[in-house]
Amino acid sequence: PKVSKHGKMLFGYAGNIGLGQLISNHFIFPQVVTASDVHSVFIPSLRTFIKDHELSPKEDDEAESMLCAAGRVWTINLYDHQVLPFTMTSIGSGAGVALGSLFSSHGTIPNRVQHSIEAACTYVTTCQLPVDVLSVKY
Repeated sequence: PKVSKHGKMLFGYAGNIGLGQLISNHFIFPQVVTASDVHSVFIPSLRTFIKDHELSPKEDDEAESMLCAAGRVWTINLYDHQVLPFTMTSIGSGAGVALGSLFSSHGTIPNRVQHSIEAACTYVTTCQLPVDVLSVKY
């Protein structure tokens, strides 16, 4: 799966599968309680982990991730570790279609997420079902 649960956090990745799997399965996720913890605790720990495993992606490598923590959704570029907070976002090759669907839809969050994934997989040839959908309560 490209999304995994770590306590009250969710982590998902797109692009560099090896790096995403290594982070999902072997990175010890530090506790993130506040938004500032993402920048002061999570990102430094992630940088160290990637460096220690000598898996730093190249500038043109598609390696992006999403972290759900501290009541927000964060996108993280795994090359330069840019971190951006959102109330809703999407990553991967179908991100544009999925985000458009999320923006324009109404209803429950789980239904909107499922519908946006189905839209992306319908209109973007590199997206494929099934896709795992996880949630956490804060």
